[in-house]
Amino acid sequence: MPDCSGTLARFREGREQGFGSMQIDENQIRQIVEDVMRALQPTASAPTAHGLAPDPEGHGVFRTVEDAIGAADEAQRAFAALGLEKRKEIIAAVRRCGDEHAEMLARLAVDETRMGRYEDKVLKNRFNARYAPGVEDLPSEYGRNESGSVVQVYDPVGVVAAIAPVTNPTSTIINNAILILSAGNAVVFCPHPSARACSQKAMTLLNEAMVAAGAPRNLLTCLAEPDIRSAGAIMKHPRVRLVNATGGPGVVRAALESGKKAIAAGPGNPPVVVDETADLRRGARAILRGASFDNDLPCICEKEIIVVDAVAGDLMRELKAAGAYELTGREIEAVTNLVWRDNALNKAYVGKDASVILRDAGVSVSGDPRLAVFEAPRDHPLAVHEQLMPVLPLLRARDFSEALELAATLEHGFRHTAIIHSRLLGRIQAFTDRMACTLTVVNAPSVEGNGPPGSGYLAMTLAGPTGEGFTRPRNYTRQRRIYTAVDG
Repeated sequence: MPDCSGTLARFREGREQGFGSMQIDENQIRQIVEDVMRALQPTASAPTAHGLAPDPEGHGVFRTVEDAIGAADEAQRAFAALGLEKRKEIIAAVRRCGDEHAEMLARLAVDETRMGRYEDKVLKNRFNARYAPGVEDLPSEYGRNESGSVVQVYDPVGVVAAIAPVTNPTSTIINNAILILSAGNAVVFCPHPSARACSQKAMTLLNEAMVAAGAPRNLLTCLAEPDIRSAGAIMKHPRVRLVNATGGPGVVRAALESGKKAIAAGPGNPPVVVDETADLRRGARAILRGASFDNDLPCICEKEIIVVDAVAGDLMRELKAAGAYELTGREIEAVTNLVWRDNALNKAYVGKDASVILRDAGVSVSGDPRLAVFEAPRDHPLAVHEQLMPVLPLLRARDFSEALELAATLEHGFRHTAIIHSRLLGRIQAFTDRMACTLTVVNAPSVEGNGPPGSGYLAMTLAGPTGEGFTRPRNYTRQRRIYTAVDG
């Protein structure tokens, strides 16, 4: 998904995702565009690697940056002229399409990326299709006094470049399409190369549904062969007005360096603090559910447990009773050596099932545990670094004050997400104030903090670095004020 901040002053330049860091000046970007266009020059009617024609009618998949952006720009102008009522019909078609194809797109995403759990990706696709905010988020604002009247207008920005992560490929396409199109824009997607096929399939299905509902063709476009260079060229293109980036530190940096208004969701390392007053059974079940959801790929999921020492043993017993597997002795070393190599996360195990990680580490288990938990020192790499896998370190603290400071340290000031289980309102308030995160979840699984079954609207871009927080259609608009004086 997904971090957070925003307002006009926050229209700082920014972007991020899983493409790594980019620092590109104007001369370099011109060279990149030339290189990309030469490399991707279409041949009459040659199909792409996925069976789509190079310039298919309505599919939105193109071979060159110029073609993808030009088609989106033309489509956006026609789309904006249709009016809000027609726009609502088109967004309704997007919702129906995403919901109808939720299972198929989840299967494609798991098969292509080899990450996550099919059943959880179905939920992400379906919930985004149903609950991402739409045109209703654009309010009519009118004020009047004896001097005159004022109307606040929310206009489209135009063409938006959207970076989609490998961790949530199809659900991000659905979510971004609903939010950004609801604001009257068109989108040029930059899917992660490792999720190219499933992202393109999601996008082309949505395009077909919109055209059938009366939308112009190519409201959503992308390149047939996306890569880092083309993403940089798209973000810097003069006809792209805004960059929406969901991913890691490199993606955020690239977005912020694009020279455009950027809405960027960066990394997180969400700690979950459990104090001695917590309902440990409820807390353990919540942690298991949150940290194992889609194999811990979402950036809001619990990444490390910090528990007050007096109840650490009891919490571990409740975690095991809830279905977690406790690593002990040499098992801890075996799993650590498997998933952390050469001072870096072993990407081969990102998003893998806990049972796969345990098996490959030589740990014999029965069944299919959704989560592995182990006691760890405070400098353990899986506590210090965001691991994106269902292997959760548990750290002890003397008391709540120490737990709070350790949580702040391990969260690294990302101000992304933090979770607490406690019955004391004073501690909950202290935790919320100290962490100052875009999302704070209290006595619940992390995943309930972003839409159903919890309350609040659903977003796949938690824009912490640029301040918008949970993104919504109005974030992708230009706000204008029209003042009219009273005659006489």
